[in-house]
Amino acid sequence: MKNLPSLKNLYYLVHLHQEQNFNRAAKICFVSQSTLSSGIQNLEEQLGYQLIERDHKSFMFTAIGEEVVERARNILTNVDDLVELVKNQGEPMTGEIRLGCIPTIAPFLLSRVVKLCQQDYPKLSLLLKEDTTERLLDALAKGELDLLILALPVDTSGFHSMKVGIDPFKMVMHKEASEQFLQPIDYQKMPDESIFLLQAEHCITGHAITACQLGDSAKINPFAATSLHTLVQMVN
Repeated sequence: MKNLPSLKNLYYLVHLHQEQNFNRAAKICFVSQSTLSSGIQNLEEQLGYQLIERDHKSFMFTAIGEEVVERARNILTNVDDLVELVKNQGEPMTGEIRLGCIPTIAPFLLSRVVKLCQQDYPKLSLLLKEDTTERLLDALAKGELDLLILALPVDTSGFHSMKVGIDPFKMVMHKEASEQFLQPIDYQKMPDESIFLLQAEHCITGHAITACQLGDSAKINPFAATSLHTLVQMVN
């Protein structure tokens, strides 16, 4: 049998890549810095390639090192899945599910999801993470999350996706102002800087700009909110 790399050393490598610091990676792995460094050197010897270029004060991953990290991350994720499969054999909807959700959905949905899971699946533990679409997709790709709740359209190539609900796209305005505009609204006829949106990192902002054909329109107010609640208060 081939002398295969140990999961422990792959674990060290993945966390070093994640932290980009030997000391922090060692703390996360609950080992000394020398143990982590030795494990990665053993991994390099087994593979026969240099994964990290080192000097006295810094280091960087080689091209093959980057590829090994990605494959190691997938291997560790598959091993975790294997353990969960065996642990939950014959008893579905038990164990842990790491669920990510974007901030424009989380406040309105997650509390109900948690309540229903506690009622119907008491042995299922939901670990929740709220973040932007880009960061959640990155965490999913790295195996740090199992499921995401996002607002489409989003590039989900490489993942399995399905629609679980549809929310209407609405514009909120003051009651007095709403009487000035006919349906459907012609956004180009609205006053300059009269449209308030979330910060650009929120996907709903891009969706709104596309749906309303705003582009770099002067109609958009330079103020960018961090939450939908703030936007509603700006209308009031």
